[in-house]
Amino acid sequence: MKRRGSPIELRKKQIEREIERVYEQASKWSRQDFKSQQGFERWQESWPEKIAYLRRELSALNDPGEYDELPIAVVAEELGLTSDKVHQLISGGDVEPSDTSEDSPRDRIMRAELERIIDLGIDEILRLSEQESAEIFDSSLALLSEGGRAVEVRSSRPDRRAEALPL
Repeated sequence: MKRRGSPIELRKKQIEREIERVYEQASKWSRQDFKSQQGFERWQESWPEKIAYLRRELSALNDPGEYDELPIAVVAEELGLTSDKVHQLISGGDVEPSDTSEDSPRDRIMRAELERIIDLGIDEILRLSEQESAEIFDSSLALLSEGGRAVEVRSSRPDRRAEALPL
């Protein structure tokens, strides 16, 4: 499979096209293009915000070193994955986005989360993300039973300190 470029370069091109599209709409759209005055006013307020949001992301892509929240493309490049795969890991719950509010685009990852992924290992994250529910349940039961046995073993050991104390 031929790669079209790094995730960062691909995202930069997408952002440039999106900014161009929004500016084009802003120059062409008028009140007649909307069902209501309220819709038109809402759009007039939102398109500059959209441009600002895209420019902030472009800035983070150009110099990610100064940001604690990283765009998906930066994370993808760091991990050697595609941006789509990182989105899949987020939607599957294997990677935690920085903002989990209901209306969040979930398109930023904190540096600490990236470090957690790197420490755990990308291969392990990918393996876990591909597990079926039954596999996850079985491995969880195994861990719970091992934990239970460890508690039993510890509680059945004589307390050496208690034996050493004179009565």
